[in-house]
Amino acid sequence: MAVSHAPSAGAALAALHIDMVARAVRASDMLGRDLVLEMLPALFRDHVSNVDGPDDPDGPPPMVVR
Repeated sequence: MAVSHAPSAGAALAALHIDMVARAVRASDMLGRDLVLEMLPALFRDHVSNVDGPDDPDGPPPMVVR
């Protein structure tokens, strides 16, 4: 099940770089900022870059959790 428009999402993901996120975090006054910056490479890898592409029409149907 696609959650977003794949061409738009792909373009947005390609334009998003870890340095952009790091600058935004550094400029913030958020609690835990230093910890987030320390963990940013893993957070970016696991929660930003690690996304599924468009559904494979020949693959299994998506699982829907309700």
